[in-house]
This record gives sequence, C-alpha cells and structure tokens, in this order.
Amino acid sequence: MVALGLTACALLMAAPTATAKEAIGAYGDWAAFRDEAEGKCYIVSPPSQTRASARNIRRGAAALSVGVWPGKKIDGQVYAEVGFNMDAGKPVTLKVGSRSFTLLPDGESAWAENGGADETIVGALRRGSTAEVSSTSTRGTQVTDRYSLKGFSAALDAARRACSGKNGAKNGG
Repeated sequence: MVALGLTACALLMAAPTATAKEAIGAYGDWAAFRDEAEGKCYIVSPPSQTRASARNIRRGAAALSVGVWPGKKIDGQVYAEVGFNMDAGKPVTLKVGSRSFTLLPDGESAWAENGGADETIVGALRRGSTAEVSSTSTRGTQVTDRYSLKGFSAALDAARRACSGKNGAKNGG
C-alpha cells in the first residue's frame, strides 16, 4: 500500500502542469487523477528511460498523459510534456510499436493534431507495451523518452469511469 502511494506521488510530480485534486489510483506504471473543479480526469506516467544526443541536459519533468473532459466532449486527449522548450520547426514523434504519430509542439508540450489522431493514438497505446516520444530542443538536442504502457488501459478506463460518474474508486490494480 505504501508503494502505491509513493508511485502515485512520483507520477503526480512528473506532470508539473497537471494539478491533481484527487488520486483515483495507480495502475502498473500509470496513475489516474480527477480534478472535479475543472471537470476533468487524466492519466499520467513518467518516462522509464531517456536518451539524449547531448550529455548533462537540463530539463524539467517529462510525462505522457491522456485527458478526459466530458463537459468539453473530449475523451482521450494525448499530451506529452518534455521538460524543455522544443524547436517548433522540428517534428515531435510518438512511436508505439511499428506505428509513428506526429505531435504538434507548443513550448514544452506536444499534442495530437486533432480528436481523430487522439483516438488512433490511444488505440495504439492500449495495444502497445512501450511508447517513445522523440523531440528536439531549441538548442538542437534530440531527446527520446521511453514510456512503459503497463497499466495504461486500466488507468484510462478508471479515469473515464471517474469522470462519467460511474465507479472510479481507487483499486490500485
């Protein structure tokens, strides 16, 4: 039980732009949260491994996240936080298995192009075992963060239940 709490805390700290109001639970390498004030739920995971083209890079926290906002009719918005300002002229790539997706860079964040892309990416994340987010900093440093997808589906299902008003209770599965 202590490990579950520590995992949830570590995951929360990994996503500095996401302010959790209530932890729903930890699911493998993912954690789910609900923010009732904003009417949203989200899941988040820190990278399990990072590779960079330069040594001793300085960066903030990185995380891969998927959000659910029923009031805005958003169900599964993919979001990557890289922890440094990205070169807006360079593509951000999310790779899951043999599939690659382009994310749109915005400062330290990257988003899927639209709701259809989000849906396709979430489907790939559900079926995959790892995901990689590759980006380039404004200084030209290429960084690839690898994410475990263990627990992704369970965490997303819990977030969707919690934001739909259905049983989204903590279960730590």
